[in-house]
Amino acid sequence: MKGLFVIYVEYGMRNMSFFLDIEQLLQKIEGTVSLALEGEVTYHYQSDIIHRSASLIKMPILTTALFQAEQDILDLNETVSCSVLSKVKGSGVIASFREEAVLIAHDLLTLMITVSDNDATNWAIKKIGMVPIQQTIKDLGLTNTALNRYMLQDPEEAGGDNFTTARDMVKLLHYMDTSPLQDLFYRPLLEQQFREKLPGALEYETRVKVANKTGGLQGVVHDTARFQAGGRVIYAALLCSNIQDEPYTNYIQSQIGKRIAQYLIS
Repeated sequence: MKGLFVIYVEYGMRNMSFFLDIEQLLQKIEGTVSLALEGEVTYHYQSDIIHRSASLIKMPILTTALFQAEQDILDLNETVSCSVLSKVKGSGVIASFREEAVLIAHDLLTLMITVSDNDATNWAIKKIGMVPIQQTIKDLGLTNTALNRYMLQDPEEAGGDNFTTARDMVKLLHYMDTSPLQDLFYRPLLEQQFREKLPGALEYETRVKVANKTGGLQGVVHDTARFQAGGRVIYAALLCSNIQDEPYTNYIQSQIGKRIAQYLIS
C-alpha cells in the first residue's frame, strides 16, 4: 500500500483524509484485495493482482458486442428464441422463461449486465465469438484480462479460467465513457439490479449516479463502478478474492462506495 509520505507528496493535505479512510476500510477486508480509482483522484492498491473475473468478464463481452453492432456485424434487433438458449445454473432469469418466449439481441445483452444472466452471456460469447472478444481485450490494452471459458464451464474442460485486474476494469470503464458507444454501454450498468456492494449505502443519495457491474463466486466479491456527480467522475474497481465473510465484505465495499460518493459531492 502507498506510504503516507508518497500520498502527501502527490496529493497534498486536501486528499489525505480520503486516502486514509479508504486505507482503513481496505484493511478490514480479510482476503486478497485490489482497488483502483481513476478520475477525480488516482489511487491504486495492488491493482495489478490477477483475480478470477467472475461476472466482470461480461463487460468486455458487452464492449465487443457494441463494436460489432457499430460495424453491422451484429444486429441488436435480431430475434432469439429462448428454446435455443442453453440453460445453466447461477444468476439470471432466462432459465425461468417459457421456451416459446422470444427476445432480441439487445435484450439479451441488457440481461447479461442488469441481472448478470449466464444464459444471455453464453449466447453472447457464442454469437460474437470468443476470438473477437479476446481481440477486443487485447486492443484495449487490458493486459491481465482473459476470457477462456463460458459461464459455469469447468475451467479444466475449457483449458483455463477467466481473469482480470482492478486496473484493467477501471481502464475499460474510462475508455467506454469517452466512446461514441458510451450510452449503450452505460445504460445497463445504470439499471444494474445488484447494488449491494459499492452502491450499497447510496440508495437515498440522489446527487451521485452509480453505474456498476458486480462479480461473484464462492470466496469472490467484486464490483466495478462509475461514480458521477455533476461533471465529476471517479471510476472504481474493487476486487476481493479468498474471502471468508462475504456479507461483511459487501458491507465494507458499500462503505468504500459511500466514501467515494462523499468525496465527489464535498
